Amino acid sequence: MAITIAPFYTPTWSVGQRGRNDRIDVMLVQYMLFKLLINPRPNFEPRPHHGPFSSLSLSQLGSFDNTGDTGASALFPIRGIYQPALDDWIRAFQASCNRLSLGPLVTDGRVDPGPVGWGPRARGQRWKTIHALNTAMENRCAVPYAQLPDLPDVPADLRDTLRRHSVTSWG
Repeated sequence: MAITIAPFYTPTWSVGQRGRNDRIDVMLVQYMLFKLLINPRPNFEPRPHHGPFSSLSLSQLGSFDNTGDTGASALFPIRGIYQPALDDWIRAFQASCNRLSLGPLVTDGRVDPGPVGWGPRARGQRWKTIHALNTAMENRCAVPYAQLPDLPDVPADLRDTLRRHSVTSWG
């Protein structure tokens, strides 16, 4: 049987609370959260009725308040510099997904690497935050999700890493 596995972007190491917080891994999580929750334009517009994550936005984070000086700077500019406030953004995303029945996710302020591919539930593995992030990004992407490394707003270091470490064959 022939199969195609849609693009799946995952950190090499854990990001967030008690994570290794490697610069490029942090950059990936910052980019995803920034595009999903704060500024989707131009390539991640909310698309009504296009999957469960299509309309997830900052307004759905409920009482989450990240207006202080360190809050927004944990996501932008996207430089891959870890700040403890990033844990709050991750927890808010996790809690929001759980509240909207898009989990279950452990609300721990951490994004762990996921097995490459989209089928963790079928293999009995736990649904991870990285799966929810990828699903949300894929559902909101206005271009084919495989083109993420080519988007002009992806930071150069992240773009280069995603291109260089792309799995293109199983050989």
